[in-house]
Amino acid sequence: AIRICLTRKDLFKTQLRAILRASAYGTVAVMFPMIISVREVKDARELLEDCRRELSGQGCPMGRVEVGIMVETPAAVMIADELAREVDFFSIGTNDLIHYLMAIDRNNLHVGYLNEALHPAVVRSLKRIIDSAHREGIGVSVCGELAADPYGLALLLGMGVDTLSASPRFVPGMKHMIRRLDAQTCMDMAHSVLMSTDVTASQRMLRERLQESLGSELAFHTTSIMTNS
Repeated sequence: AIRICLTRKDLFKTQLRAILRASAYGTVAVMFPMIISVREVKDARELLEDCRRELSGQGCPMGRVEVGIMVETPAAVMIADELAREVDFFSIGTNDLIHYLMAIDRNNLHVGYLNEALHPAVVRSLKRIIDSAHREGIGVSVCGELAADPYGLALLLGMGVDTLSASPRFVPGMKHMIRRLDAQTCMDMAHSVLMSTDVTASQRMLRERLQESLGSELAFHTTSIMTNS
């Protein structure tokens, strides 16, 4: 993560120089992971600019490089507005974000049941991140299991997320769902979940609303966030 990169600058700069060289062939995006402070972002960007100056002095062609961060820690959620002023985009890592917000190891059988994507702390954190980014005019993408889950996808669309990332096998089903879903319905569902403090009630509401929109098609989509409903 970024904390290792900033302590092993020799390795980090090797990676940054490679990214900058690749930018000569088209726009490239670099994303710094596990950010917890504005200082980390500034330090990483300074190293990127150091590498750009070095390569420029060597006559190396370069193009545009967009700089973003993974938002996957509670610290990043709390300072999302300040972080949004320092970067070109956010990417929300939902797996790790839920892991750290709920103080669990999702692979530990003793606490795995607490991996609740619809917990109020999770959905309100997602909304805070998305709103902070949009206020500063930057885009927000989401990667992780939630983006490929039909219920999570509808929720994220309703919150205004710009881009979804998932494993290739999920993409056709996600595209089909997006074409079928109504924007206002998604916004209404997101609002209801954000106002709720009851995970079970949120699950029930999402299931009923998506059943109305997708009918029997819903049964063909797999979900990981409705296991307790």
